[in-house]
Amino acid sequence: MPKTPPLGLATHRAISRAAEERGGFIFKSLTCKHGGKSVTLLCGYATRATRRLDTRKLHRRLTSTGCLLKLLRIVVSAGMLAGLTLLLTTLNASLALKLGWMDRIQIAPLTMATSLSLVAIWMVASFIFGRFYCSSVCPLGTVQDFFSHLRRGGRRNRRRPFHYAPPRPAVRYAFLASTAATVVLGTGAVASLLDPYSEYARMASDLLRPLWLAASGQEVVMSSAISTCIAAVTFLVISLMSFFSGRSYCNTVCPIGTVLGLCSRYSLYHFDIDTDICTNCRKCEHVCKSQCINLDDHVVDGSRCVVCFNCVAECPENAIRYTTRNKRLSIPMMQQVSPTAPTAAVATPGNDHLFDPETDRPLNRKKQNNEK
Repeated sequence: MPKTPPLGLATHRAISRAAEERGGFIFKSLTCKHGGKSVTLLCGYATRATRRLDTRKLHRRLTSTGCLLKLLRIVVSAGMLAGLTLLLTTLNASLALKLGWMDRIQIAPLTMATSLSLVAIWMVASFIFGRFYCSSVCPLGTVQDFFSHLRRGGRRNRRRPFHYAPPRPAVRYAFLASTAATVVLGTGAVASLLDPYSEYARMASDLLRPLWLAASGQEVVMSSAISTCIAAVTFLVISLMSFFSGRSYCNTVCPIGTVLGLCSRYSLYHFDIDTDICTNCRKCEHVCKSQCINLDDHVVDGSRCVVCFNCVAECPENAIRYTTRNKRLSIPMMQQVSPTAPTAAVATPGNDHLFDPETDRPLNRKKQNNEK
């Protein structure tokens, strides 16, 4: 049997160029020109071109605005969590002087200290930029993000994405009303149990501080048994809620999240879905830990969105953006048509046949006589 002739350099270049132009796929007609031996070479060229294109696409995604904003949010939230953890566990005087501002910008201490001007600044900031306090400044929010990431960490857990969940305004406002009522009556017990910063401070001082003292060789000083049990139960409940339903605690129980949600419902900067280029791949919905992206209506619930930028970084079409505009369909697909009165049949110029304007078909002779 005659051997298959080797491929020349020009053929190699033509094949690689065709692979790049067709996104890494070679037509069957090209693979059959040189027999069975050339099939392997053609497939190899297609694979290399596909990998090269995937690398370029990955580089564009990593350097996009959404990925950079997400990276900035992760760095800020991790820094806030680390600083507050050191501040609450070590109780070092020098650290208190350097990191004390992290405690003073939390909303709950400001409210208890009746510093209403700083609380108003946070509310105005939420009205402009959304609930970025919940995603970047609140330490308990960062803890929830850690456990919600464990849900989707690894290839196997990718099969357990998030899905859109309808809001629960009755539950949110019930917790907010009970917290406000206790504060007005002069009892801060409910507020300290539901406030996110107070909860994290209790977990850090009652659970992490004894471990820090034991690791540093100092005398371990435990809090009361009731306080330790409350901190342990709080940590268990929040970790389980975060693992199974993301930021459900922030959007149902947390009074701070409810107040900021009222301000960010119609925030100036918000996430908008461009319906002209959205392909409904639902990748943004599957990474939304707030479960607030409704792709059936292409709407993002601003009162529950915590501005984590996961959706912007995940969208392959760049269809969802953090912007001030409200994008609408350039060509409306569905419109509500008002009922109109039935129209009479019309005759075409140069022809005595009558045509029905609804069906554009000629009327029969009998019906034409009736119309005349």
